[in-house]
Formats: sequence, structure tokens, C-alpha cells
Amino acid sequence: MTNPFTAYAFPASGSNQVNRTLPARLADFKNVKDFGAVGDGITDDWAAITAAIDFVVGIAPSNLGTIYFPPGNYHVSQPIDFSTGSINAIFLGELGASTITGNFADYIFRRSNSGIYSQGTVIDKLNVVNNNASGGGIKLGAASMGAIRNCTVTANQGNQHF
Repeated sequence: MTNPFTAYAFPASGSNQVNRTLPARLADFKNVKDFGAVGDGITDDWAAITAAIDFVVGIAPSNLGTIYFPPGNYHVSQPIDFSTGSINAIFLGELGASTITGNFADYIFRRSNSGIYSQGTVIDKLNVVNNNASGGGIKLGAASMGAIRNCTVTANQGNQHF
């Protein structure tokens, strides 16, 4: 018996419409809470965020997707490093309501400026806070068509975009 929830093709809007099932639509967004993030400002959410990134990287061929941070304060104990591979993802929060906080001598979001170029990585609508005196906010290296948009960054090192 077919499950009507997963088999029903919801009508699409716009030109060149392609009806897709609800699971196919939901797959476009990877909510960090689905990977175990809590967002209470206390729990270390680094492993859950990394799991969401690893999931996106594992999608072939383009690994394009949105890693979504619903409103909350996501504490991380180490950098959110997406230097390996060619991740083409959007890190998206809710403006003024999604915060990633750390306290270490590195960048909160880090993509090194060596290796395979990423095409289209975007960090958008996130508050990024690093309380360490030598810590940084966002380092987006080796990115073609990458962007940091609508973000508030509080960190000694600020941002680097190569």
C-alpha cells in the first residue's frame, strides 16, 4: 500500500511547474534541529551542525541545499569547518533570532582558502558571536560566488572573504 503522505505530488507554483512530493520539498532544507541541535545557548550544538553539513556534502552531484538554523542560540565548542570538498550550501537563519556563539581562538564559520573551490556558499541572516579575545567570526575562503549577507558578527577578527 502506498503511503499517501509521501506519494502525493503537491502542485507547484510558477512557470515550468513540476509537482513534487512533500518529502522532496522538505529535503531542500536541512534543519539543524533534525540533526540534534538544541539551540538553548548551553548545549554544544557543534556535532549536530557538522552532521547537517556532512549530510549536504553527501548529496551528489551538486550538494546544493539550505542548512537552516531556526530561532535559538547555538553554542559551538569549535569551528564549524566546511573546508573539505566543494560544499554549495546556504547557511540560513532568522534575522535577529538565530545566533551561533563560541569562545575559542579560531573562526566560528571557517572555510580555508585552499583546496576545491566552493561555488555559491552563502551565510545569511545569522548572528555570529565569538567571545574569545583572538577569535573570529566568519572566514569564507576558496569560494566563487560566495556571500555573507544580513549577518551581525561580534568577534575580534571579524570576517575574511577570499
